[in-house]
Amino acid sequence: EWITTKEATEETAGSKERVCTVCNYKETAEIAQLAHTHTFAIEWTYDGTYHWKVATCGHKEEVSGKAEHTFDGIACTECDYEIEGFALIPAGTFKMGSDAGYDANKPIHDVAITKDFYMGKYEVTQGEYEKYCEYVEKLPNSSYGEGDNYPVYYVSWYDALVYCNKRSIAEGLTPCYSINGETDPSKWGTVPTSPDSTRDAVECDWGANGYRLPTEAEWEYAARGGKLSQKTKYAGSNNIDEVAWVEDNADKPQNVGTKKANELGLYDMSGGAEEWCSDWKGDYKEEAQTDPKGAEKGTVRIVRGGSWNQCSNYARVAYRQFGNPTVASEENGFRVVCEVQK
Repeated sequence: EWITTKEATEETAGSKERVCTVCNYKETAEIAQLAHTHTFAIEWTYDGTYHWKVATCGHKEEVSGKAEHTFDGIACTECDYEIEGFALIPAGTFKMGSDAGYDANKPIHDVAITKDFYMGKYEVTQGEYEKYCEYVEKLPNSSYGEGDNYPVYYVSWYDALVYCNKRSIAEGLTPCYSINGETDPSKWGTVPTSPDSTRDAVECDWGANGYRLPTEAEWEYAARGGKLSQKTKYAGSNNIDEVAWVEDNADKPQNVGTKKANELGLYDMSGGAEEWCSDWKGDYKEEAQTDPKGAEKGTVRIVRGGSWNQCSNYARVAYRQFGNPTVASEENGFRVVCEVQK
């Protein structure tokens, strides 16, 4: 039998020998040098277009398997890289509404969200909004917070639709909203400042990979923490000061993301700026709902989360508010969601 006299390594060959049991003749042979096995880093490296994992073996030769990202809208389908600023919200079921106080929050009913979706970790900021859109009436100012990282305000529901489509087009995504069959907001005309039946008849392509406003059910599900919910009163805590800017601790909006996030990594779902949702106001029903999208028509749209200028009661995850889609106040902002493409 062969006996190893020197172990082979990745750097050098080894050796072995065997001896005849009759005459003691010795024979030697080489053991081939071991093939190098690269150990790759856990994290992906990203340069804006390509992704790769770098070998951590210390060799001068960098082995990377570099390849181009293929996005489903937010995340790469080839790796675990996601565009910064979005959180994955896994599908699930939850109890929507509250039996406490305000009748519009009643009754509690079962809701199923059947598709994963991405939601902005932060409210759309002034810097993000101004990259694609102009304000129709008033401009942000120092009285209510002015700067790239402040939440956008003085935006109506109509303004939010324009932003969603303009950003989608700029990023090569399929826009969700269409008016008279047209998805390019530059062809919609001036954003109206009074109720507009044409804008109110906007259609949404729910399967498109572009940006849109969350449904009220998606918003509440995400604010509650989705499948990770700890069933807190506010988004991520029972202590309002941990997670929200409201009238008791703020005299104007603050930079986004300065309070604690909820279980899903979403910031300022309670307090901050009130957030437009896609739905018309409608009464809750007792029977279970699947991916509800609100009333078929109405006069006011859903607003959620409360604001810096309201008491903590408005910041509860179950609390419903409503606004005329033309309203562009110092309290109204929004965040966007995006479909997960399978």
